[in-house]
Amino acid sequence: MHILTPVHTRIKGRARFAVSGLKRSASFKQLLTDQLAAVDGISGITASTVTGKILVFYDRKTPLETITETLQTAVLSISQQKQAPAPKKTSRRQQASAGQKDAPSRMQKVKTCVQSILGHRQADTEKEWHVVSGQDAAAFFASDISQGISQESVLDRRHRFGENVLPKTRCRSGLQIFMEQMNSLPVYLLGAVAGVSIVMGGMLDAAIVFGVVLANAAIGYVTESKAEKNIDALNDLVHHMAEVVRDGKSFFISAEAVVPGDMLVLKPGSFVPADSRIIQASRLTIDESMLTGESLPVEKHAHPLNQTDIPLGDRKNMAYMGTCITGGQGRSLVVATGRNTQLGRLKILLDETQTTRSPIERQLDTIGDQLIYGCLAICGGVFAMGTLMGFGILNMLRMSISLAAAAVPEGLPSIATVNFALGISRMKKNNVLVRRLPAAETLGAIQTICLDKTGTITMNRMKAISIYTGEKWISVEKGSLVSPDAGVTPVNMPEMAQLLYVCALCCETKINGRCADGRLDISGSATESALTELVDNAGIDVKTIRKTAPLIRINHRSEKQLFMSTVHRTPGTDDHFVMVKGSPLEILSRCDTQIIDGQTVSMTPEARTRIQDANAVMAGNALRVLGFACRTVSADTDKDLETHLTWLGLIGLADPPRE
Repeated sequence: MHILTPVHTRIKGRARFAVSGLKRSASFKQLLTDQLAAVDGISGITASTVTGKILVFYDRKTPLETITETLQTAVLSISQQKQAPAPKKTSRRQQASAGQKDAPSRMQKVKTCVQSILGHRQADTEKEWHVVSGQDAAAFFASDISQGISQESVLDRRHRFGENVLPKTRCRSGLQIFMEQMNSLPVYLLGAVAGVSIVMGGMLDAAIVFGVVLANAAIGYVTESKAEKNIDALNDLVHHMAEVVRDGKSFFISAEAVVPGDMLVLKPGSFVPADSRIIQASRLTIDESMLTGESLPVEKHAHPLNQTDIPLGDRKNMAYMGTCITGGQGRSLVVATGRNTQLGRLKILLDETQTTRSPIERQLDTIGDQLIYGCLAICGGVFAMGTLMGFGILNMLRMSISLAAAAVPEGLPSIATVNFALGISRMKKNNVLVRRLPAAETLGAIQTICLDKTGTITMNRMKAISIYTGEKWISVEKGSLVSPDAGVTPVNMPEMAQLLYVCALCCETKINGRCADGRLDISGSATESALTELVDNAGIDVKTIRKTAPLIRINHRSEKQLFMSTVHRTPGTDDHFVMVKGSPLEILSRCDTQIIDGQTVSMTPEARTRIQDANAVMAGNALRVLGFACRTVSADTDKDLETHLTWLGLIGLADPPRE
């Protein structure tokens, strides 16, 4: 049953309705638009298979009830056509399970949830992946949790679902861009005047007018075509890699080669290449800010959820295309690729969005209407008066055309176009792409801008700003450690050296080499990357430290445990190092000693108060504050590793503003 639901009907002449069967059904959209196109009183129709809504433009004199009834009739008619009996096809999986009709089958429920993604139905059921268990989802895609899919099935899946690429932005052709420059009433009026001038023999006047019109179109065409090429180039900027498990072996492939059923290996610093159902999760956290707007990483799990219709941000067992792994590790089953992902749906929705006309376009249309009506009235009056007074008809026609040509401001479109082109040229120098000329005027009318701080005003890259260690304040200026008295080096401060040592070891960053500007090329979370960069700027070789104290075990941060700890081998001894970083107050409560001037001393109540005050100062300056501690244990110690710690200090981090 296809239901028609009014969404917005307050504005006369236009109404928006939701049709339950329209989502992801191109055939339903085609049938609906074909039927409504022939209905009297309906002037325009826009249907979207992404949102499942239809926008109808109709005659204001027609009652809304009549339009609604007409739409309902059309929807019911199409519904009856689509529900007509058809030959039934039995899949191999259905044949295999034919003998289990009497027993409850969870697999049949799973099939109902995923039919739309496999292309057998157009029903919008992709939201129900989070209520399906991981084992059932893997079984449906003929994938094994530990072995993944077979290499033999990859080609068939790729042919069936296509490559894992987002739909490209539809770019305008050169002819379309050129014709859009001519699409304004003042230009129409100038063209009409030039045409009549040619008929009457005024070739010079016609040439001048046509020259103005073509110059205006040429300027707009050159400016907008350059922006169009730059926007088209954005489709191929970044190519990510994905780690998958196939035939029990883990290896890297391009993100475009991922297919539904692939088992992804999720590690910190990597991007999720496709929408996937999490199968295994160990302290797994994902940054979903680009999709949900949530600035903090979200902790994920593998358990099925009970509710079906919940927001994307609350689907804790799903990983979505384009999001970034910030901590922990896990595995996930790919359930949607390319245009069927949430990111792909957003891209399609943006492409289907109609461009609104800018204020100056509407004003030029109004001026054009006024000029046309005024010119017709005045020229017609002059022509009639001259004819009645006995002047020749041909002479009066020429005089009327001359008046019309004089009344039309030929320079108006050119002036507007040149100003827009200059504005767009200046914005391009600041790395701002403007696709259409009139948009520059709309930007100039903005009075208040509301935007997200992270990655827009700021660099979207954490940096260490302030350090409190050994009861001394140290600032970080352009990567250098600076104290109020003089420059600080790790050699002069043993507690600082130990703090940087923990920063290098107690993290999961991966060093890939160095960038062109000399900075380390680091893969990992923004916070740990900032700590690794701090160690490198202090002149310490991170790779060397990690080789001398190899990692034995890691204990990830969680919602109930606000710190992370790692265990490392101690060079030359049988003891182990325990490194801890995380919530300052929680770590401080586990410390019995601290390092002051290179000496390990007891942690007194007064010292705890000073550390708490320093933490409050950093937090008051809008810094993200981390506490650091360590201890040495014997190799056979496995319990209570994060107790009786030695306090090392605080580090405050921030996302600095762009220069």
